[in-house]
Order: sequence, then C-alpha cells, then structure tokens
Amino acid sequence: MKKNILYISYYYPPSNSIGASRSFNQVSALRAAGHNVKVIHAENDLSRYINNPHHIKHADDISITPNIKTINSAYNKSSKIKHWIVRVFPKAFVSSLINIKLLLFGDERNWDTEENFKFVLSLLGEFKPNILISTSGPIENHSFCLKFKKHYQSYWIGEYRDSWSYNPMQPKTDPSDFTSRMLRLKERFFVRDIDLILAVSPMIQEYYQKFFNKESYLIFSGWLDSDIELPDPEIIIKNKINKLNILHLGSMLHGKRSPVPIIKLFEEYAALREAYDLFFIGRETHLFIPELQKTEYARSVIRLIPEVDFYQARAEGLNADILLLLMMDDIGEQYVVTGKIYEYIYLNKPIIILDFNNSEASKLIKKYNLGFVCKSLSELKDKLIELSLLESVERDSNNARDKFNVINTMNKLIEYVDQNSLKIIK
Repeated sequence: MKKNILYISYYYPPSNSIGASRSFNQVSALRAAGHNVKVIHAENDLSRYINNPHHIKHADDISITPNIKTINSAYNKSSKIKHWIVRVFPKAFVSSLINIKLLLFGDERNWDTEENFKFVLSLLGEFKPNILISTSGPIENHSFCLKFKKHYQSYWIGEYRDSWSYNPMQPKTDPSDFTSRMLRLKERFFVRDIDLILAVSPMIQEYYQKFFNKESYLIFSGWLDSDIELPDPEIIIKNKINKLNILHLGSMLHGKRSPVPIIKLFEEYAALREAYDLFFIGRETHLFIPELQKTEYARSVIRLIPEVDFYQARAEGLNADILLLLMMDDIGEQYVVTGKIYEYIYLNKPIIILDFNNSEASKLIKKYNLGFVCKSLSELKDKLIELSLLESVERDSNNARDKFNVINTMNKLIEYVDQNSLKIIK
C-alpha cells in the first residue's frame, strides 16, 4: 500500500553535504516506489556547504528558516577555529566541551519553533502522513518531528546516522559515564515517542535498543542512480597510459582524516609516484597545501582540490581507477560506516581503505569483496605497489551493488514497518 510520508531533514539539497545527499537518496527512492513524500528541510547554510547547482527542487520540498544561535554560528563559520581547538587543547578537554555544549544548547539548529510548525501545517493542508521520518543530526530534527507526532499520531521512524548522546570517537567515553547519562536524559525527551529507530550501523542499533528500549532496524544508506546527465570530468583525465588514478572524496581533517601521512608516503617511495596520480577532493583540502608544497617529489603527483558538487564528484569518480578511504586512527572508529562508502560502491571501482581499527566500513569491504583493507601505512604502500604491477585493477561486484541500492533498502524498510506494526494509519 502506498503511503503518505512526511520526511524531516535539516540537511537537504541544494546543500552539497553528505547528509543532504543521503536524505535526498532516501526521499527519491520512496517517491520512485510511488509513495507521496513531503520534505521539510532547512535553508542552506552557505557558510559550511556549497550548493549543488544540478539539483532540481521538487514541488513537495518545503524549505524553512532556522534560527542559528550565536555560539554555533561563530564556531561553524570558521573551520580554522575548530582545527586550532583540536590541535591546541587536550582531547579529553575538547570532548568535555562538546558534551557541555550539547547538553546546554543541543546542536543549535533551532528550527522546531511553534511559528515554523504552524507554517508547515498551513502548507501541508489536507495532507495527512501515515509515516513520519526524521533524521539525526541534528537532534532538533527529532524534537521538531515530535510536534508532528503529537498532531497526527502517525507512525514515527527516527533515523540515526550517528548516535547523539554517546560518541565513541571522543576519547575515553563510555555510555555509563556522567556526561553520557546526562545527554541521554535530554535525548530521551525528544525520542520517547519514536516507534522505530533506523540505525545505519550495528553499534547504533544496539545502543538504542539497550539504553532507550527502542525497536531498531539496521539499514544501509546506499547509492542511487540519477536521471541527471553527469558533467564531463574536469580533474581526473585519463591521459597517462602507464599511470593509475587514485581518488579520495570527502573532508580533510587535522588530527583525524588527514592526507599528511599519505603525502609523506608518496614523498618517500618513488614506486608509488611512478605508478599513481593521487587526487584529494573535498572540504578543507586547502589546510594541507603548505604541507604538500614542502615536499620535493610528492607535489608532482598529488593534487589537493576544493569541494565540488555531488554530480561533478561522481563524474570524477567514474574516471578514477582506485577509490581511497581514510579512517581515523582512533579506537572509536571501529563502529563507523562512513557515508562515502556507498557512493564508492556505486562507482564500482576497487576500494582501498586505510583502517587501523577494523571498522564497520572495513567489514563491509571484506564481506562483499569490494576492495582491499590495509591496517597500516606499510600495508597500504605494499598493496598499492602490488596493484600497480597488475595488468588491470578492476572488480565485478554488481551483486553487491544491488544490495546497497537505496530503492531496495527503502522498499525493505516499508515492508518491515507494514509487517511489524499495527500503528500505521491506513
């Protein structure tokens, strides 16, 4: 049975963020299945994310204006401030600061106002949703959706791409420590009426089952085909017959997902420079240009390129030979399924992941034969040299690709809801 679905996501195109792309893919898949989907999203924050000029707005997409508070606005407008804090202060102090900020102010994406709620209701008119879907972060998506839950009494699915009250990436964190318990008290108020937690990783599924006693369903975010004609690649041009192109898509982060160790690897080993050209495309790549400029050799084969829109990135990816994933050297990373892995699966090129802690992303790559897992820089160097000696570097994983198609995953979600709940308004 086709559903009326109200989908609430702060991030949504034309924002170019990964969160926006994931929400858009899910909505597009639901619409392709014939469901009537209305989307509520925030106006784009141009201080953080570029716009995707190829996005075509749907008539059922409702944009509203959030009230971004001063503290968060100042913090987000300058990535230099964030990176300076990470470099200067002890990790434990930074973690405590983040938790206190969340406890007092939430994510400070304040759009769940009574004024915005009434505005959306006026636009929805006679539309009555069978299903509500809210994404997180920020947590304000769920608090905003709570208003619609009370109004419509519809079945509510709360998606979690990261756990909000417990962040395993923060040093020495534990679900039972004081700050986690305090954050859970705050979060419990927002999610108490959620009927189903949609979790993107086993850790998130287990966390909300154990500490919130919520039914939880594990879903892979997945990839989606597009009807939009891709632009021509502008960055990765296959004009060097004897060299392979490696592409890394995504943000570069000081002290986290940093390209510096890879730069040093290519500086040290001539075999890598002779075999590959390496492209980092994403936000904050400019922060590492001085590091690359200091090299004698690596700068001739490595390019650091600012963020491009989603469709341009896809065009570049289809021209690459190998796709690189960098995971943080942190024990908390073992729980992470990084969002870009699904776009990599769509591109159907071999994935090589540098992962020190056997993350959920590495488990997916191993389970579905999507590429190669390297647990150290030395392993990465050896694997790249090994691949460079092959006649071709390809993989055939069409069966695995289909498993991660968003249309398939969202259809299974709706089937699960139909089979396991009597709460949906027919």
